[in-house]
Amino acid sequence: MKSLLSTLQIEKVIVHKVPARFISKPSDEVELGLSEVECELTTDIKNYFCERIKSSLSNAASGVVFDDTANSLMPNTIFNFLGDGKAPFVEYSHTMTKHLYECQNGVNPAGLLTVVEGELDGIRALSILKLEQEVALRLEQTQIAGKSTFNLRHLRDLMLGEQTKVFKVGLFVQRGNELCTIDGLVSDKQRSLSSKGGIADFFLRKYLGCKFKEDPEVTTQRFYELTGKFINEEVSDPLKKAKYEIALLSELNSTISSMRPEIFAQRHLDTADRQPYTDWLEAHQFRDAPFEKNTVRIEKQLTRMQLSFASGVTVLGPPSVIDERVKMTELPSGNIKVEFEDKLKQVQGKR
Repeated sequence: MKSLLSTLQIEKVIVHKVPARFISKPSDEVELGLSEVECELTTDIKNYFCERIKSSLSNAASGVVFDDTANSLMPNTIFNFLGDGKAPFVEYSHTMTKHLYECQNGVNPAGLLTVVEGELDGIRALSILKLEQEVALRLEQTQIAGKSTFNLRHLRDLMLGEQTKVFKVGLFVQRGNELCTIDGLVSDKQRSLSSKGGIADFFLRKYLGCKFKEDPEVTTQRFYELTGKFINEEVSDPLKKAKYEIALLSELNSTISSMRPEIFAQRHLDTADRQPYTDWLEAHQFRDAPFEKNTVRIEKQLTRMQLSFASGVTVLGPPSVIDERVKMTELPSGNIKVEFEDKLKQVQGKR
């Protein structure tokens, strides 16, 4: 998602005041500063909040997904909102704000909850921002057609004078018809160094009902290992084995920043092998979704490719060199004839 932040566009914004919560005071006795209508937007205000969201998420954000074990109403609220093109924006934002208040305790400061509807790469998106207490205290509600709201130009001017502008930001898009197809990015400038991923558990799990996606290093390693295992255990044709392995190493060594199993299969696997490959990954709980590529854990494995034969003979070399110089031919007997031309550099015994 990070690579798509440049495509973010804002369509609607609404702001609500969320006071500090004191456990001793019943929730029904607390008046939230709920806006009754969305804010009036100008092009410069849209651009300003768009940049605030992008700058908050571009560097320190973590990829998140919904956590089935979290006791939060936000996953279904976000899912239902994104899935319904006619969803009442104001009413949904009220639900999100009331839930935030209920999740808070005496430690969490008062602030503003800003709910933003827009698009990311042409897909409907929802962003949630929690702004700092000092700004909230100095922002007064105004009226539009007799309904209360906040003046975003005033809010922007207040934020421009503050060093810490945005506490927490979440951005969500829906890529399918199930809850698990919601992709999210979350950042937290109030994060403590001890917070996992730099995001307070209160905001991530208790409020948003999310958990971190698998670390890109781990995901990339799992993709490499599962695909390699599929090639060696499920592909019987020895020439295909070599072809697919070279393609795997080539993709992982390339400059592309993200990968998706389905795209890898379409590019490099024969048609007959694509569905078995997809089924193999699914059986091993590897989701067919784009993931950020990070090869730190497998760097050494990517520099050399090894061809091992039943006789004990091994051919080892860089994948690109094997692809260019080594010719393999399958014989009627089922054996593989290997040919290559090179200068002999050294001969020695090997332990």
